[in-house]
Amino acid sequence: MRYQQIIFDVDDTIIDFAATEDFALHSLFNAHHWPLSPELQRQYHSYNQGLWRRLEQGEITYEELSEMTFHDFIKKNLGLEIDGMKAMDEYRSYFGEAHQLLPGVEDTLKFAKKQGYKLTILSNGEKFM
Repeated sequence: MRYQQIIFDVDDTIIDFAATEDFALHSLFNAHHWPLSPELQRQYHSYNQGLWRRLEQGEITYEELSEMTFHDFIKKNLGLEIDGMKAMDEYRSYFGEAHQLLPGVEDTLKFAKKQGYKLTILSNGEKFM
């Protein structure tokens, strides 16, 4: 039996999630002239992953995560009071601009399409506009 459809995940299958996230974070910090050292970036990733674990465990809501991510991190590490939701919206807009493909993805998709496969992309990532 020949498969008729191939389903791809987006993050780290089609796009380089780490590169996209790095672009968005640097863009946000640069736009506000906030310093971003490699150590502060590591702290952000650790903090952000902790928030996502809390969301998965039902301790916080998605809206709380969205508000807290930059509000609390910037306040703690830079001593600045910011609108967390506004910063998150801005971050997400940068994230949507980057979508760097992983090596070989474009050729793979073109080949699969030429072979007659129906191509589908799914993601469990965030939906934002």
